[in-house]
Amino acid sequence: MSNAKHYIWSAVNRFGVQIIGFVGNILIARKLSPDDYGLVAMLAIFIGISWNFTEAGFADCLIRKQDADKKDYATIFVHNISFSIFLYLILYFTAPLISDFYQRTELVDITRILGLSIIIKALSLTEFTKIRKNLKFSRLAIIQLISSLVSVIVAYVMALNSFGYWAIVSQTLSIAVVNLVLIIILNKWKPYFYFSWSRYKTMRGFSNNMLLSYFTNQIGQNIYSVFIGKFQPTAILGFFNQGSKINNVSFQSINAVALTTSYPILAKERDRSIRKKMYENVLNYFLFVQFTVSLFIVGASNDLIVLLFGQKWAPTGPILMLLVISFLFIPLSSLNSNIIKIENNSQLYRNLTFLRNGLILLSLMLTYKFSIAIILYGLICARYISVIIDVLVCGKHIDFMPKEQARIALKQIVAPFTSCIIAVYLTNYFNITLAWKSLVVFTPIYFASLIVLNMLTRNKTFFMFLNKIIRK
Repeated sequence: MSNAKHYIWSAVNRFGVQIIGFVGNILIARKLSPDDYGLVAMLAIFIGISWNFTEAGFADCLIRKQDADKKDYATIFVHNISFSIFLYLILYFTAPLISDFYQRTELVDITRILGLSIIIKALSLTEFTKIRKNLKFSRLAIIQLISSLVSVIVAYVMALNSFGYWAIVSQTLSIAVVNLVLIIILNKWKPYFYFSWSRYKTMRGFSNNMLLSYFTNQIGQNIYSVFIGKFQPTAILGFFNQGSKINNVSFQSINAVALTTSYPILAKERDRSIRKKMYENVLNYFLFVQFTVSLFIVGASNDLIVLLFGQKWAPTGPILMLLVISFLFIPLSSLNSNIIKIENNSQLYRNLTFLRNGLILLSLMLTYKFSIAIILYGLICARYISVIIDVLVCGKHIDFMPKEQARIALKQIVAPFTSCIIAVYLTNYFNITLAWKSLVVFTPIYFASLIVLNMLTRNKTFFMFLNKIIRK
């Protein structure tokens, strides 16, 4: 199977899951309130940190370990199960403290039920890692698409029957349960209990830095939910959470395809000059897609929210726009992070992660007392500074210099950025008030401008995409 097919299956998986989740989210959100979403979002940092300590960076270690065998996987499996149970018990007994912090009594039961997903996910983690390492992305896609669809159906039925925030909790639990069942059926998986302290210590050396990196990433990703949930009305956190979910369909999906697929493929390539060329191709392709999708959402965010979710979710529009802008250049950070991991410099990866999330925390400390818009402007500044630092520090390890990366980014952003400005200007010129009518005008103008500008600038990546579409 060629590398292109691996990326295609990974994209089918990621975008399929996100599209199913996106459609399900629209249906569910129309039945629930922003307050329901805000309640569950308050727990994101606690569940996320618990999961990071469970996974602990061993998945990356197993993928890059050339001679990983059955006993290595079993050793990490025992670690995952042990830590997941231990961390769940901590969540169970600290649930009243979390509830007191946010002053919402519902959080006690939500924490104790939602925390079970950590144990269930831990059971299948090493088997999912093995599937990724063996580049079986088609099987991974089948498993995750089915589990996503089932979870949406379960959550929507519960939302229809007025279960409120429990519908959102059930969605997370359903995904974990169905993933485990499908791993057992399709991969014929059986748990193998074995633990080697010497093997564990060997892998722990690489994984410690990854764990610290993922831990600080988790704080950076969810600290906003903590502060917004504590210092703003719960509904504001609901709007923020909804904007984050929609942003995942654009940025997170594209970024995840680039990361999860390129990492095992690039890790197998030992020739550094070939690997550099592969990095250049990955960056060109994914920035092209990233900028095209993201700048469309930036221009259409307000109308999209009202059309899809209804007027009660309208405040999510400006939040979504700022979130997408903050993530616009993150693929550069992601790709450079991959360079460092594959070059076995986990210490540098850890230090850059500390710096990246330190900047995010600093921006939050300076802005949390102000409006949600000011908070997000601070987030944009922090993320853009971190991207610049990542590009300056990482690329030189394979001679992929900042000027080369900047040239690629500039080449790919010119057409979508200009198209967004043209489409927004012309849509506002016609002074259309209805959301669906505004989108009917904005969409064709944006994509027509995009095609023309890519042709005028002779963007090779655009023509490569065009040729593939024509051939099909």
